[in-house]
Amino acid sequence: MAPQRNAKEDKSLTSLFMEFAQEIRQLIRQEFDLVRTEMSEKTVQARTGIIALVAGLIFGFAGFLVLLATAVIALSYFLPAWLSALIVTIATLIASLGCLLKARSTLSPENLKPRRTSETLRQEKNFVKEQIHELAGR
Repeated sequence: MAPQRNAKEDKSLTSLFMEFAQEIRQLIRQEFDLVRTEMSEKTVQARTGIIALVAGLIFGFAGFLVLLATAVIALSYFLPAWLSALIVTIATLIASLGCLLKARSTLSPENLKPRRTSETLRQEKNFVKEQIHELAGR
């Protein structure tokens, strides 16, 4: 036979569940705030990566134009001027490569994951499970 509870115990249990539900709502609100904050940070990070990508593309295009100028100079004059143009071309392409590598690193999916949010959600899920088990045991 199951033990009988009096009205005071039922009220206490009811207030515990109401308090628990309020805390869960507050926890969910805090998680959404954390997601919003972290996504804002990741947006800034993505913007930085996109700027580096665009800069790399611009330098690459400029390098291509300089290479064309080098070819024209080399074919037209056969003078040492083409050597200086070639050096500028190589320097521009190296700068382009640096920017593109930076963009690739910054925009990698691993860098854009909201790690703190994922971790706190996992911890809070475990906390909620523990609380449910504790309340069920009373």
